[in-house]
Amino acid sequence: PTQIDVVRLIDGSGSMKGTPLNSALQASAIMFEAAAGKDMNINVYVVIWGDSNPPVIIRPGADRVKVGQAMQSA
Repeated sequence: PTQIDVVRLIDGSGSMKGTPLNSALQASAIMFEAAAGKDMNINVYVVIWGDSNPPVIIRPGADRVKVGQAMQSA
């Protein structure tokens, strides 16, 4: 079976504070959950870019609690 890697980059600049950032994070969490469905074979990575070492806040197979914590800290 084919596997697909999806990398979602979220703008981490000051212009994304508040609602825009929260909306992007919510959409990313929904994508992560949808990709975790049976036989999907989709790996979702979510990265917040904006500095020289952008953090990967969601990785394939991540625990839902840790995903939530990463999103809160973003």
